[in-house]
Amino acid sequence: MESVARNARETATSTVVGVKLLAVKTTLRRRVGSRGHELLRRAGRLRWRAKYREARRNGAGFRERPWRWLRFILFDPEFDNFTYEVANEAELVQFLQRTLGTGQRQLEQYLAETHTDPGLTTDLWRRLRWRLDYKRRPPLGRRATWYVLTRALKPELVVETGVQDGLGSLAVLRALARNAEEGSPGRLISVDTLPTVGWLVPASEHHAWHLMIGSSDEVLARTLGVETVGLFLQDSGGDLELARRELEVVLPHAVDGTVLVSQNQRPALASLCREHDIPYGEFLHQPRDHIFSGSVTGVGVIGT
Repeated sequence: MESVARNARETATSTVVGVKLLAVKTTLRRRVGSRGHELLRRAGRLRWRAKYREARRNGAGFRERPWRWLRFILFDPEFDNFTYEVANEAELVQFLQRTLGTGQRQLEQYLAETHTDPGLTTDLWRRLRWRLDYKRRPPLGRRATWYVLTRALKPELVVETGVQDGLGSLAVLRALARNAEEGSPGRLISVDTLPTVGWLVPASEHHAWHLMIGSSDEVLARTLGVETVGLFLQDSGGDLELARRELEVVLPHAVDGTVLVSQNQRPALASLCREHDIPYGEFLHQPRDHIFSGSVTGVGVIGT
């Protein structure tokens, strides 16, 4: 019982710290502007002090795995919003099987597609090979879950808040493209406050993608109209109040089977699910060979 209580306290503390860090990052993004934000990201490989602090915050020590530690500090272009291989894919399939009720083999097939789809592998790698500010072969990490959800749900409309480079958007769009090939077309609406986001999405995917710039709750309120949202992906920064407003805007457009996903603002989704008696669960993506301690995804499924 003591260990359970201690883990609960640690989880609550890490959530509060994470929310505060996101608020600070959001404030800095507003002050430096889109151009300044882009320059900071392009200097990622040289931000050794920031990466050192991130490694310490994630509990990564030099003595345990010195090469992994040094590789991240000296050479990795990412100092936040990490990409990584998911080490516990089998557990992810089991979580989604319980959450969605979809067959295990089907989910395994969808997850395998994230490793072989040309738009997420060879085509993407070809476009990144000369960029020094990004990994040449970025794995999807937690965004693989978004791909699998999109493939399993076959939604006509996916809504995403928080775009940044657009790797998550690309994953969803590739899943939608495969759905369309199977007779279930869909589209993606993405919202962010910065006009420079989404550069990873190639022009060939833009026909199913509507990128909107502005405050997410306001943009969604005037955009959704009578639309039905099959999958909502909340990956924006900001604070819990904004996250709550986003969810309250989207909820009236949900139907039985709609899935709500939150990355950075899980407490807002967990609270909303409790209030509306929506089943809610969380999954920890464990990175393989990375200093990052892992990303937790919150999932609520309406009507189950």
